[in-house]
Amino acid sequence: PFKLSIYATSAAREASNTAELDAMIQKKTGVKLNIISWREEARLSLQGAKLSTGDIGSMILLDIGGGSTEYILSPGEILGDMGEKPASAHGTNLGVVRLAETYITKNPVDQWEYVHMVKEIKATVDEAFKRLGANGDETLVGTAGTVTSLAAIAMELDEYDPEKIKNYKLTYNMVESMRKKFSAMTCKERENVKYLAGGREDLIIPGIAIILATMERAGANHLLVSDYGLREGLVLDLINERVND
Repeated sequence: PFKLSIYATSAAREASNTAELDAMIQKKTGVKLNIISWREEARLSLQGAKLSTGDIGSMILLDIGGGSTEYILSPGEILGDMGEKPASAHGTNLGVVRLAETYITKNPVDQWEYVHMVKEIKATVDEAFKRLGANGDETLVGTAGTVTSLAAIAMELDEYDPEKIKNYKLTYNMVESMRKKFSAMTCKERENVKYLAGGREDLIIPGIAIILATMERAGANHLLVSDYGLREGLVLDLINERVND
């Protein structure tokens, strides 16, 4: 039989009225809202991403979101049906929505606004890597909308194709080139770029800045793109839960 499950991440973790949201959802659906902690979000994102990457040895997963960005180090402890507990993980407040609202008031982008934003991003990324305890030889993997959108743009895809996105190598030079191109555009002009319309036109700049800062900190000239992430990891958990019931 059909079973409805409802989950939320960073926005609901940080909002002051989450209880009210939960009450509204329960009234409409009869289902309680499940708030995923950032540690659980990291585990699920890793579980989903590995469906795309397979076993590639040591990796750092970069999961960019609207309200937070997670860094996850793998391999870690295998938990059977629960997938893998990351070797370490660090959640940051580098959400593209917050960064865009805090720093980017002009489009085309004002250089000083971008520099101030990057200063915060680099300091936060540096702290994340220190907490991860990475040794420097990990493969950098990226998941979620910013990364997959940039890959689709770089590949000039007419239609989004997850199989072509899967394990695509997005290079530093590609991302830097898109930074320059999109920074020179107004938001209206970005709406005409396939895969940027529909709300990503203003968020792509902080997303790009996070990717570039992460590549620089990791000493990586590219990252592997995973079309799978949190959503797929969550689905796997729900499937395993039903199978074991």
